[in-house]
Amino acid sequence: MTVRARIVPDYLHTALRVRDLEKALAFYRDVMGLNIQRSGGDPARPNSVWLDGIQLVRAETQDTAEKGVLDHIGFSVANLDEIVASVQAAGIAVEGTGVRETTLPNGQKMRLVFFRDPEENRIEVTER
Repeated sequence: MTVRARIVPDYLHTALRVRDLEKALAFYRDVMGLNIQRSGGDPARPNSVWLDGIQLVRAETQDTAEKGVLDHIGFSVANLDEIVASVQAAGIAVEGTGVRETTLPNGQKMRLVFFRDPEENRIEVTER
């Protein structure tokens, strides 16, 4: 018997260890426009913050290399141009020539862009 996961999109996230939680939170909340769902630990200095699709974990002194390597975090949005404008307004460069378009194997068109967050994690934003 083959098991098929029944994904609940509301609960999908990537946990990301960051050295500067406040700076990363400002980026994902203010530049990317993600909503804060909850935080853990001391409310004045949380050890984790959950936003739409991502969990930020405070790791100020931890060597993040010991936990593995992350290639990129992908977000699928319905407003790619607004996100790109916000990223660029924050002084963050997009990779390559910026937004590009590709055709998926099913024939659907997809626009995408890559850039880096304040911790140098590679972020992909797509729109279908």
